Amino acid sequence: MTLTLDEMIEQTGVRQTGFRLLVDDLLRRQWPTVVETGCARQPGNWQGDGLSTLLWSAVPNAVVHTFDIDREAVDNCREMVKDCPRTSVWLRDGITGLVWLEDLHASRLAAGISLLYLDSMDVDMANPHEAARHTLFEFIAARGLLRPGSLVAVDDNLRREDDGRVVGKGRYVADFMSRAGKTLIHDGYQMVWRW
Repeated sequence: MTLTLDEMIEQTGVRQTGFRLLVDDLLRRQWPTVVETGCARQPGNWQGDGLSTLLWSAVPNAVVHTFDIDREAVDNCREMVKDCPRTSVWLRDGITGLVWLEDLHASRLAAGISLLYLDSMDVDMANPHEAARHTLFEFIAARGLLRPGSLVAVDDNLRREDDGRVVGKGRYVADFMSRAGKTLIHDGYQMVWRW
């Protein structure tokens, strides 16, 4: 059974509101380009991983590039999107993959990307530094692909109750975006900014 975009989004739990915002934005674009780190890993795991690669691949006319270092995850994802000719699943680290993509496809991506979705390293919310640091490095590697109006989204975030600070993968990207004056358009388990 093939699910519609709406049916997919309804299954994503804490990510549902963020995914709705991102998909609605992509649907308004004529030829959206999505670049993602951390591909869909396990069929049917909508609430655990979110299966974002499947969402982006279901957007009409979307071109999708996703990077992951886990061979099994890449193989699973390739199988899940095998009928999506505009989706490329790359076995590469997100940082080196983003640099490679910018260097290799600069002319094809001259218009920039529509959505940068950062979700590659599993995060330990009790000690999120390594995942947040890696995510910041991915963001830095992808900055040359962003254009005014691009969306930047980071998965796996919480706000501390005592001081409201971000805990999770987006901690350092959130600090950068705040200092750079970029607009936070969604503040939830996923954080989304307009570039």
